[in-house]
Amino acid sequence: MESSARLEIMDAILYDVPTTVIERQLSDEIIGFKPSDLLTHLKQNNWYNELAMNWIGWPKTEVEGTEVEVAEYLNKLADFSRSVLGDLPCSPQKRVYSGKYANTAPLSHSVRNPDIVIVDSKVEEATKNASWAQIQGVGGLKCNVSDPLSNTLEQLAQYVGLCYGHQYDRRFVMTFGIFNTNVSVYYFDRSGVYVTETFDAHAKPELFLRVILGLLFANSSSLGYDPSFTSEIVVENKKEIQKNYVTVAGSRLEIIDVINQDCVIRGRGTMCLKVKDENGNILVVKDSWVDQSRRDKEFELLAKVVGVKGIAQLVKHEHVKVNGKPDDTSTVRAFMMETIDWKGKLVERWTTDQKWIHFESIELRDHYRISMTPFGDSLEDFDSLEELVLVGKDIVEAIEMLHKRKILHRDISMKNIILAKDKERGTLRRGVLIDLDYALDLSKPRTSTAKGDRTGTLPYMAYRLLIRHSKEEQDYYHDLESLLYIYCWICCTFSGPHAEPRFTDEFTYEGSQISKWCARDVNTYSRDAVGTAKGLIMVSGLQFHESFVPEMAPYFKPLVSFLQGMRKVLFPPESRSYPVPDEYMRPVERSSEDVFASFKAEFDKSLMSLRQKPSPYTPSASNVSVGGSANRQTVQERLPYIPKMRNLIKQDDSVHLRRANDSAEAAVRSALDKSGGTSKTLNKAGLAASMSASQAAPSTAADSDTASKVLDSGSHATDAKNKMEAGNSVGSSLSRKRRAMSPGVNTSLQLKRAKKDKEKQVADE
Repeated sequence: MESSARLEIMDAILYDVPTTVIERQLSDEIIGFKPSDLLTHLKQNNWYNELAMNWIGWPKTEVEGTEVEVAEYLNKLADFSRSVLGDLPCSPQKRVYSGKYANTAPLSHSVRNPDIVIVDSKVEEATKNASWAQIQGVGGLKCNVSDPLSNTLEQLAQYVGLCYGHQYDRRFVMTFGIFNTNVSVYYFDRSGVYVTETFDAHAKPELFLRVILGLLFANSSSLGYDPSFTSEIVVENKKEIQKNYVTVAGSRLEIIDVINQDCVIRGRGTMCLKVKDENGNILVVKDSWVDQSRRDKEFELLAKVVGVKGIAQLVKHEHVKVNGKPDDTSTVRAFMMETIDWKGKLVERWTTDQKWIHFESIELRDHYRISMTPFGDSLEDFDSLEELVLVGKDIVEAIEMLHKRKILHRDISMKNIILAKDKERGTLRRGVLIDLDYALDLSKPRTSTAKGDRTGTLPYMAYRLLIRHSKEEQDYYHDLESLLYIYCWICCTFSGPHAEPRFTDEFTYEGSQISKWCARDVNTYSRDAVGTAKGLIMVSGLQFHESFVPEMAPYFKPLVSFLQGMRKVLFPPESRSYPVPDEYMRPVERSSEDVFASFKAEFDKSLMSLRQKPSPYTPSASNVSVGGSANRQTVQERLPYIPKMRNLIKQDDSVHLRRANDSAEAAVRSALDKSGGTSKTLNKAGLAASMSASQAAPSTAADSDTASKVLDSGSHATDAKNKMEAGNSVGSSLSRKRRAMSPGVNTSLQLKRAKKDKEKQVADE
């Protein structure tokens, strides 16, 4: 299986599940008929030969390329069955199988070619191809009797991911695989996947009918669609348009746009919608599947910060119900805990069999939905350096207010900060902190078994939290450190406001310092390696100037002192005096009031400097907003050109990071050895380059709550002369030994040349 699909479900697969589960998921009541009664009619009308025990006219599934023939046979079987059964109240729409997409991919950015799909008959009759938003089910077709856990599972998982990514009302997806004449059912939901035993379609015709016709005849909610999403046709300006709605705690909200939608299978599956209530107010609806083991629910934490500026405000919340029952992933797995008679053997729990060794480690999830305010723009859509810094100060104050209420956010990242309009600021917007999914209520006692002791979005996580041997518990100053990394990311990946991209002759993402903050290949990277890469440039001011500052875009150069100021608060230099002054004490050694005051002071100094002397650098003139939000180019218009940050590795609770291999460990150790005096400083700070064996499996509470996605970043190039700019900030009092460590900054002559180069660059620009 491919890494992304494998990481999502590899330790959440239940296979060889008894076919009795099919009778529960597609019961007679759900599918609207009794297979035994229907089979009697089929025998009488030469569809099934009881003596030979085979289906008459069965297509040649033993050869390749018969997808269209198989789909046509199944549709003819369904049409005859409809003529016998009459109108089916459970399914007002007519679904059909289609095999034409085996050679022509459905409309989307993906080139996946599913063997067989289920679509509405009107969609199939239309001349254009269906999109993934219209595909209601998928099936795999193999010409030989193969293992249902082989490539078929991987392929179906990829198709299910596309369904989730294009259908915001999908709760689960039920699929099937036909291996010559054998059939297996695959059930995907937010907790993983189960695969039934294979059965022979000829030997068990009733079960075959239950699967093949059940997927066509069952109602939409039984196929995984959420009935709380509705639509209707209305007439506006003499035109018929379709309006879509979602219900939250009894309130019917009109869907305006999809802000974010995860394409993952296992995990929270978070989706955010821009909606409008009956009074015309714009709200945000967040729909997600929350691990039942989590002690703190987001709506509970939001209720504690009502009225606090800079933090999203709760409007309504609910545990989503389907058919009057709370929606979760435990219902379908509930009978697995019951006493069952399987293959003549009475077992109390399936976990007694090695096939379900992971059963109890698979998380169960509840379906929650909340509505919030305000709606805002992405952080990367900032208008100016002043707004960017001012928004950051808002977030620091929000973190401080959470801290006073004994709440720890734990996931400060680019996507969790929005820009909201504020009447008090005019054109400048306010920073608002969102997404308390991973937040902790510190007023409750901590337990060693709580999942996710260390969590966050990998590129922005505090480096000590990524080091295996670090004993630090996640605290407020780690959230502040995440904010520093956000600024670093912006200063390197963008060339200006509104996600203005770095051009190929200016910057190369691959090989840059921040590229090391992302585990691009889970087989060769680990949290240890990412933590080490961050620590190498953050702990030492010299290393920060030499390694990171040259990679900053020219537009953000006025923020160098600002970044250094934040860095010094978090990573103060070693003191040579006693008692140790406050500015030389680590945040853990200082009071939170002092740390927040020092941190906000850096923002105030930067704002004062920016207002007195605006940045001399500007990105391309055509991309600079001069009239405020009215002229702002949307981030979506620039997405094809910027690093795909939505694919950054996420420390979520659905997937576990794997152990890095020996070559990665050797590379990290080599980097530490070559850093000379810096390695000594890093060792004192608690850095360790050894790879974590516990990351291979969720054996500890800290490791059991992580998830991975593969980074899909753009390709850029490097401006070589940026590397010389580091000399501008290096003091002339450096010792000879420290100069020798730094190529390009080891003589006063080179310092002067670097300064002249920078002055010339400023003049040219």
